[in-house]
Amino acid sequence: MSQSMAHRFTNDQIAEYREAFNLFDTDGKGCITEEELGGVIDSLGGKGAEMSPEELHNFVVEIDTDGNGTIEFNEFLDMLAKIMPEDEEEDECSMVFHVFDNSRCGLVGYQNMKAVFNNIGEIIGDEDINAIIKQYDRDNDNKLSFSEFKTMFEDNMKD
Repeated sequence: MSQSMAHRFTNDQIAEYREAFNLFDTDGKGCITEEELGGVIDSLGGKGAEMSPEELHNFVVEIDTDGNGTIEFNEFLDMLAKIMPEDEEEDECSMVFHVFDNSRCGLVGYQNMKAVFNNIGEIIGDEDINAIIKQYDRDNDNKLSFSEFKTMFEDNMKD
């Protein structure tokens, strides 16, 4: 990561971003390929999230400063430093919420969670997904609003 952007992140943030990077690095090779990035973008769903193969390739080329065709962790951090606003905690939670709320209805339900976990290669059982929703669903509609999701997000950031 370039020196000018290193000051943006604390050690805790870097550790969190490493975890996110590792989720996207589905083959565990220490880099994100175009195919893996495409899966992440597909999981975002919604308007504007679809990229053509050419747009996806151009995006990787833009991020890939060493020119090897993949995104390594330092390039991932540089990308985050460029796109993350200064007040990132709320925005980070909002971005994660939008990944899960791929139908853009303002709620995250079972199908949303299942789709995201499948897209990132995380095997989570139906009972576990339902337990997560039940734990944070204050209004008992079997879906998480942004405020319910934010509580879950903040609880998981403490771990």
